[in-house]
Amino acid sequence: MRRTCAAVGLCLVVAGCGAGATDPADEGTSDAASASPGSPEQQPSETEPTETEPAVELATGPAIGVKGLEVRAPAGWITTEPLAIQQSAGPPDVIGSMISVFRFPNSGLFTVDELGDEEVSDMGARSRRRDDVELDGEQFYHLTGTLEPGLRAERFGTIVGDDRLSVQFEFGNGQGRAERDEIIASVLATVQVG
Repeated sequence: MRRTCAAVGLCLVVAGCGAGATDPADEGTSDAASASPGSPEQQPSETEPTETEPAVELATGPAIGVKGLEVRAPAGWITTEPLAIQQSAGPPDVIGSMISVFRFPNSGLFTVDELGDEEVSDMGARSRRRDDVELDGEQFYHLTGTLEPGLRAERFGTIVGDDRLSVQFEFGNGQGRAERDEIIASVLATVQVG
């Protein structure tokens, strides 16, 4: 089984954060690095702020969802009319990028792990199954791929009750990896199952 870290861990991975990570260009330029051992410059200050900002800023746009799964889109995005099996949102006046939430019956056919393996081919060229993640207490598979040239996609899916639930991200407007990761992390941080 590919169960991995909780949503917070996902957010740190997606955001590219890591304990002790430094920019190589900053090495050797710190004042503390040149201070003598035991000097006041090297001692941590009791008044230094600790990290208080969340690792990921939550998406604050409109809610999109289907029975059993809801997420928030980024601020300013517009939603489509909700259907029983799908609802989507995208940036205004832009075609090619969207977030969609889906619900289909599972009919007892698959486990989450089997479903992730089964659907990886739906993700087009360079499709790949990534490590599963935990969102709102549920195991979600994670798939990536290129649906068509210039259209990158990521899908996160699970089974709740006997429904297949998924959220799919499509980026077709030249968004770089950092921008895509930021959008995905902010939306996944709002997942509500049930």
